[in-house]
Amino acid sequence: MPQLTAVKSQKNRKRLNIYLDEKFAFGVSADLWEIQKIKLGDNLSQDEISKLKDDDSIQKVWDKILHFLSFRPRSQKEVIIKLQNISTKVGITDVEQEGIIKRLEKLHYVDDVEFGKWFIEQRTKVKKGKNLIKQELYVKGLDSKLVERLLQEEVLAGYDEAGAVLEKNRWRFKDSDKLKMKKKMQDLLLRRGFEWEDVALAIENFLTKKA
Repeated sequence: MPQLTAVKSQKNRKRLNIYLDEKFAFGVSADLWEIQKIKLGDNLSQDEISKLKDDDSIQKVWDKILHFLSFRPRSQKEVIIKLQNISTKVGITDVEQEGIIKRLEKLHYVDDVEFGKWFIEQRTKVKKGKNLIKQELYVKGLDSKLVERLLQEEVLAGYDEAGAVLEKNRWRFKDSDKLKMKKKMQDLLLRRGFEWEDVALAIENFLTKKA
């Protein structure tokens, strides 16, 4: 069996080069190597070498997923798509991917309920309406029942927020033709995802104040 003769740091300090019988054999994560009970002079079987390589591949994917999650919360669907793309390049199995997802869920790094609450809060801040938020959450992969529950629980952009959008865009509504002006308002608010009831109330209130 090959003998471990040297362990050297790579330029990337988080990676190590492993030498067997005085020759470079493979690279591993420094974190992964730290938990191994292997010391210089030990002989490694092919099974041990294969396991180290497999575990290192999983660690690579794990590190990349954590980096992906570091920018903002992600839905489970987003994480799975990213995980599949990374795994194709690195070469880990479907079973190993499932293990990573379960680990992420256990650590609450992937949680569609918390993601949904965060997403609704962010979209509401920029005056997006319920319908648009709902469609965006569906695209993110959230279950329809979960989306409906979260939308009921959260304070959403409605009549007041729709009115604020009209006030901010007041300069657009100077058409002398009232029907054309209302059409412009409707189109703007519907594009923002506001519901018809909120749109109608906001326009009525805006025109009353404008008169």
